[in-house]
Amino acid sequence: MRVLGIIGPSGCGKTTMLKQLSKDGLVYVNPTYTDRPKRNGSEEELEHKFVSSKEFGRLKESGFFIKTVKAFGLDYRYGVPKLREEKGKIALVMLRVQLVPLLLKYYPDSTVYQIEAPLFMAKAWMEKRGDREIGTRMEGFEKEMKGGRGLANRVFINKDDSTACAEEIKKALKIDFK
Repeated sequence: MRVLGIIGPSGCGKTTMLKQLSKDGLVYVNPTYTDRPKRNGSEEELEHKFVSSKEFGRLKESGFFIKTVKAFGLDYRYGVPKLREEKGKIALVMLRVQLVPLLLKYYPDSTVYQIEAPLFMAKAWMEKRGDREIGTRMEGFEKEMKGGRGLANRVFINKDDSTACAEEIKKALKIDFK
């Protein structure tokens, strides 16, 4: 199975790109699981399924995940379940950079795209959406971006116009997933 992994620091527009690709019917999104609370209690469950810490532990013990991690010193866990595909669509999973080697281990034909944005823009987007722990997320911003560049097949810069970035990604998908 060939998978598209989307990575990038918090606030760079990964979810925005995911929504656009999903809306256009190009991808089938495989959500990761997390025991972190939803931002402002209203975050959509497109890229993550939000479960209690107890439920996360139960899923982990049952072998549901191929791997779990704690990201960037935060107390929350993320788990990647076995991925699924839908006919005619690209299987997509949004990951933390630490999980890319795992993705490539289980799905060696995968392609990884990194979404980036200038630090000041990412911080502003996180503030606007009411993120918690922005300072902690910003501390790892450059480290995550640099680490992702070493693993990604392509890097896309999300500037002021998310639509333009989404169009660049669509063009790349036509080449990378013929």
